[in-house]
Amino acid sequence: MEIASQHGKIVILNPAPSLKLPDSLLKNITFITPNETELAQLTGIEVTTEENIRSACRLLLDKGVGTVVVTLGSKGSFYMNHEESGWVQALRVDTIDTTGAGDAFNGALTVALCRGESLRSSIVFATKVAAYVVTQMGAQPLIPESILK
Repeated sequence: MEIASQHGKIVILNPAPSLKLPDSLLKNITFITPNETELAQLTGIEVTTEENIRSACRLLLDKGVGTVVVTLGSKGSFYMNHEESGWVQALRVDTIDTTGAGDAFNGALTVALCRGESLRSSIVFATKVAAYVVTQMGAQPLIPESILK
């Protein structure tokens, strides 16, 4: 991560399973994508309210993380960096299996960011892909082309 950061590369970390991360690592992360449990473990802040979520995100930003995207399951996701913050609603779907949803979210977020989409648009796309994945059984469903556009 340090080498990638030194060369101006984007570093995206999905901190699962969550461990306490040293500040020397956090300062090299461009995007971190914890769920609410991982965010609490990373920051020591119980994330039961919106204000606590914001406080936990601010703590990571103060330690050098560029952008925090917190996935909150059926509550959607919250994102924050030094320029913007906001909520992206979850899509209401008939959930069959949540296996792989976080990985699908992170993969889709990365794809959208690499396409040059805005942060919010990238999260909306990632939400759409993860919502489709939870409607299928298993960790690696074939995602239709129509979802990926």
